[in-house]
This record gives sequence, structure tokens and C-alpha cells, in this order.
Amino acid sequence: EVAKTAIPLPPELTQAVDAQVAQFIAALLSEDVQSDGFRAKLDSAFALGREEISIAASLMQGRLMERNFVGTEDSTAFKALQDMRRQLDELNPGKQGDLFQPQKLLGFIPFGNRLQNYFRKFQGASAQLNASMEQLYAARDDIQRDVVDIEATRGKLWEAMQKLAGAIRFAELLDAKLFAQVEALRASDAVRAKALEQEVLFYARQNLQDMLTQQAVCTNGYLALDVLKKTGREMMNGCTRVATTGMSALAV
Repeated sequence: EVAKTAIPLPPELTQAVDAQVAQFIAALLSEDVQSDGFRAKLDSAFALGREEISIAASLMQGRLMERNFVGTEDSTAFKALQDMRRQLDELNPGKQGDLFQPQKLLGFIPFGNRLQNYFRKFQGASAQLNASMEQLYAARDDIQRDVVDIEATRGKLWEAMQKLAGAIRFAELLDAKLFAQVEALRASDAVRAKALEQEVLFYARQNLQDMLTQQAVCTNGYLALDVLKKTGREMMNGCTRVATTGMSALAV
């Protein structure tokens, strides 16, 4: 039920669909039931909405979706952030105890300077830190590309959903108007009434359910893409925070 109103149709598109339905019904009622034109109209009713469903469904598949609908903890950026956080925690001077106390071997023999040892540890980790920084920036750039791709996919998906909404309105309006015509024709033109009921109304209703189901799937997919986009942006912010504030705090 929600899928019917999930995507609002512009007034001009609504008017165009309504006009197409009127023309379609007029042709069904006026053409000879044995003519090629009448059979072509029946075939088009059978295929109603199939192209729109196929286009919308294709946007929810493929490489982009396979790469992005995975757990955040499996992403390159998350792993890079975790690695940087681990290194920063290991080098955090606040977790090294009192660095101004002399270091003692076996607890009582003076043995070196704890502050000097800490700085040696800091210097020794510089190469690893630089490598992690490069990985972090590369991961952030990769996420940025993904966010751009996601936004482009959302735009295409919205267009596909609007076309699907137009086909849904066509099927609903066709059902309502043609049903009344079929009931009126049962006594005067039973052959036409039977053809319209079995070859048009049946498939229009069946295809309508398929279109509504696909619209519901696409609506959830569209919302999921929005979550992915927001998550990607937060991951980018996290990478930037660690690379800037985190590193400058460590330097201080």
C-alpha cells in the first residue's frame, strides 16, 4: 500500500498516463477482436510494466551493490582506522606511566631512562605511522569515489521508480475503467468482454502486483543507499580526524 504513494508523479506525467489509458481503452473497444491491432493491444497488456521492473531491478544489482552492501568492519577504511588507533594508543605517553622516573632492571638496578626509551619507541614507529597515514588517505579517497557513485545510483534509481510509478498508475486506472466496460459488454458483446477480461484485466492486475512489489523493494533500496552515503561520509570524517587531530595530538 505504501509503495503506491512512495513516489509522487508530476502533474504533467499523471495527465499523460491518464490520456494513454483512455486511448488504450478506446482502441480495445473499437477494433475488431480478430484484427492484428486488437491482438497487439492484448500483447502490450501482457508486457505492461515489465521493462520498468527490469530497469529498476538492474540498478539494485552489480558491482557497486556487491561492494557496498557489506559490513563496515570489513571495509578498507575501517581497518585503516583501527590500525591507526592501535598505534596511537600504543604511543600515547599517558599510558606509559611516569616517564620521569628512572627505569630499573629487576625493579631495583638503575637501567636507562624511561623518557629516552619512549622517544626511541616513537621514532621507531614513524615509518609504520607514515605507511598507515598513506593507507588512511587512500581509503578516504576510495570512500569518496563510492559516495559519488552511490549518489549517481540514487539519481538513476529515482528516475526508474518514477517510471515504475507511471506504469503502476496506468495499470490501476486501466483496471478500474476497463472493468466497468467489461461488465457492460457481457450482454452485448460476450466475445470481446471475455477477451478483455482474460487477456487484459487478468495480466494488468497480475503485473500491477509485480510492479508494486518491485517498487517496495526499490524504495527500501533507495533508503539503504542513503544510509550508505551517510555512513561513507562519517567514515571520511573519521579518517580526516585521525590523520589531522590525532596525529597533531600525538606530535604534541
